[in-house]
Amino acid sequence: MIYPYETATEAERRLNTIWCCVHHDVKYEPLTESIEKRIENIRSSKPAHEIERRLRALRPMRGAIPLAVVRAQVALTETREVWAEAHAAWSEACAAWAETHAVSGEAYAASGKAYAAWTRMNATWAETLAIWTEAIVAHRNELDALWLENCRDVEWGKDGMVFAKETEIH
Repeated sequence: MIYPYETATEAERRLNTIWCCVHHDVKYEPLTESIEKRIENIRSSKPAHEIERRLRALRPMRGAIPLAVVRAQVALTETREVWAEAHAAWSEACAAWAETHAVSGEAYAASGKAYAAWTRMNATWAETLAIWTEAIVAHRNELDALWLENCRDVEWGKDGMVFAKETEIH
């Protein structure tokens, strides 16, 4: 038997696509890291009695996602890409300054400018995340209904995913 996450298409595996049960206490959320990295984290750091249930629940959200949420996903993706570029430029400028800091005021100035650009992108990221949150809140009922369609086999309680107690497994 295959895990539901294994049926995800390449498009569904992109960052910021909505997935179900990425974390045990959140029904649906955008991917912020590759699904492979999340799976590796589950396998390596979660309690043994939780791993199977987590992997069985993990899957892309499929169905008619509200347009406002899709637009927010696009904005998240675009902002994340620009943020990553700004962060990379700042890191590169810092490395250049570290190599030459004793002799190069230009490298120091460049690292300061790159840091300022990255800081501005942090603010933009926060704004974009707020738009995402507003879209999720505004369409909570539709998304919850989609979650139910996608996750009928996932037991969910008031605190999130329900796990068998460790003593019940042995």
